[in-house]
This record gives sequence, structure tokens and C-alpha cells, in this order.
Amino acid sequence: MKKLILLSFFIFGCSDYNDITTSMAEINKLGLERKPLVKNNGTFDDRDFTYFQIYLPPELQVDVNAWSSFERVVKAWKANDSYYDNIIVEVNTLETQNTRRGNDKEWLEITQNAIDKYGENYILKELKNSYNSPKISSIDTNLKINGKFFGRRIMYYISPKNVNALEYYYFTIHDGVKYAFAITFIADTTVSETINFANNIAGTIKFK
Repeated sequence: MKKLILLSFFIFGCSDYNDITTSMAEINKLGLERKPLVKNNGTFDDRDFTYFQIYLPPELQVDVNAWSSFERVVKAWKANDSYYDNIIVEVNTLETQNTRRGNDKEWLEITQNAIDKYGENYILKELKNSYNSPKISSIDTNLKINGKFFGRRIMYYISPKNVNALEYYYFTIHDGVKYAFAITFIADTTVSETINFANNIAGTIKFK
């Protein structure tokens, strides 16, 4: 897994919004492969399909079990079958009245206002319903990727196999649907060791 993490050096931009878009030159340098994605929005009309993409290291293979077992999962990949040393990338969606309230930028502003008002504990309370011993490292609502506004939550937790895990959770709104891209490291690792890898992968996300 560490071979995959040592992909590149990433430089952050300086502005109100932190643009973490990965350039095509960097994608080629890292040897990432394009993974086209599509979400069926409920009909057979082409206008009701959402097309988007992400670039991943060729070592990551499709996780058919995760993809077929959960309705919200658009697609998932993993480095291997290990429960104790792995990298997992998962794309999922959610559509609710809240996600239909505004566009990506407006929704992230609402999210930041809620954090400012109630603190991160209200998010942590919800996370405890799905994760074992979650600990939030940081939450950002000011990222841009290929011209689209994103948020990012970085969190440590204990996996079902009682192994330390570190999750990078990038999220946005597109046509009233929340899209989340989770990049998870199952191993004893830290943010400083993995954030460049995660940002380079997330920086390739693009909607058509």
C-alpha cells in the first residue's frame, strides 16, 4: 500500500477557495487511469443520466461486492482483499430535500454555517451511528476541483476488523444530488503520510 501512497508532491493554492485540481500533466506523470462513471437518475432518458469521472492508480481494482450490495454505491475499488492493509475508493450518492435546496456552493455555505453555529460535535454525533470510534481530524468546505465546489472531511475510525482506518471524504452537490468520494486507508497511517495521495485522486473528479 505504501508504494501507492508515494505518488507525488502536491502544492496548495492560496485563495478563498483552495483549488486542488490535479492537472493532466500530473495525471500522466502519476500514471493514473480514467474511470468513467454514470448515475442513473431513474429513467431511460439520456438527460436523466449523470456522467462524471475520476482517475485512479491502475493497482486499484473494482470491488464488485461493494458495488452490487448497496444501492447508493455508484462504484468502488480496492487495492487488494486484505482487511488489515488496504486502500479503498468508494463513490456514493444521496438525494434528499436538503440536497435539493441549492447548488454546490450554496450547500457548502449552509454546511459551514451549521459547523460555525453548532461545532463539529453535531457531525460527530451522526458519524457515531455508522462508524466505530470516529475522530474528526478536519472539515473543509472551501475546496474547488475542476471548477466545482467541494467539501472534505478527514476522519480516523476503527474498522469492523478492529483495525485503524483513515478516511478522506470529499463531497459536493450536482443537480440536487449529493456525491461523496471516500478514499480510505486501512492501516496505521497519518494525514501527513496520505493527504497528497488522497488530494491527487480527488483532484481528478470531473462532472460533464
